[in-house]
Amino acid sequence: MRLLRRLSALLMALLMQIPGFAAEAYDLNAQNICADTHFLCEEIGVRPAGSPQERAAGDWIVARLGELGYSADAGNLFRTEFVIPGGSSENIGVLVNPDAALPLIAIVAHYDSAPTTPGARDNAASVAILLEIARHLSESGAIQGCELHLVFLGSEENGFHGAQAYLDSLTAQARARLIGAFNMDVSVAGFGEDAQPVLNLLGGKNAQGEVVDAAYLPALENGVTRCVAAACRELYGREIGGTFYHGESDHVPFQNAGIEAANLCWRRIEDGRPMLPDCYHSMQDTADHLDWDSAVLTGRCILRAAELLAAESAAAQ
Repeated sequence: MRLLRRLSALLMALLMQIPGFAAEAYDLNAQNICADTHFLCEEIGVRPAGSPQERAAGDWIVARLGELGYSADAGNLFRTEFVIPGGSSENIGVLVNPDAALPLIAIVAHYDSAPTTPGARDNAASVAILLEIARHLSESGAIQGCELHLVFLGSEENGFHGAQAYLDSLTAQARARLIGAFNMDVSVAGFGEDAQPVLNLLGGKNAQGEVVDAAYLPALENGVTRCVAAACRELYGREIGGTFYHGESDHVPFQNAGIEAANLCWRRIEDGRPMLPDCYHSMQDTADHLDWDSAVLTGRCILRAAELLAAESAAAQ
């Protein structure tokens, strides 16, 4: 029996080297992502931080997670309110394979929108990807070797308050176990725009110890970017379109706290620079013309990258 298990594991390892098979091993459904994105954008609509619409989006996320088997009563769902300028917002998250002896990995996406947009790319589609990751894990089992937090962050658009509140909510022990944060923001492409998956992270530290863009200082080594790039290569046989050293999203508070983090997003590359979509922060940012296969690629690469990061951590022990 032991020999059979070893042969089975070896066969699976060999099959995972085949890009088509490897990608399909992470069963993410593009139709689910599409439907959830449309709901957020059309049934709830514009969701500024602290607004009743943001609260309605939070209620809906909790209900969707409940359908997937997560609940506060089961001890694997949390909803945390925090203060923002002029009001309050909430973080909603689920715990997968909670174990204080394991390294902790966070996968995050913000659910508020700028006040000028229904925010399909920024950031309803990423929320839908995170919900689909939650479904996959509830049905297929946890990633081995780590505890996962899937966190739906409030109040990103007005200053990354949700990401900071999540970090502040962690115990000292949990924060010490947090080895990486995978952020999703504008993490889906539109049809016909020739976008590529790219990684955004901050660069180096200045004399005051602040992390700043690497246009001015050398880039920091980052295990999150390394594992995402390896996952994209392994699952799809393609390279990430580039690693760019910018802030712009919820990976910033993590990196400022000394935690490895990056944003996996889709960008059109012009003159070597990643360009935001033309519909950014406008009422034209709708779900009508999004490439749902790109959303599945994002989710699969992050799941595989989390596995690789957990394996790296175990090997380093």
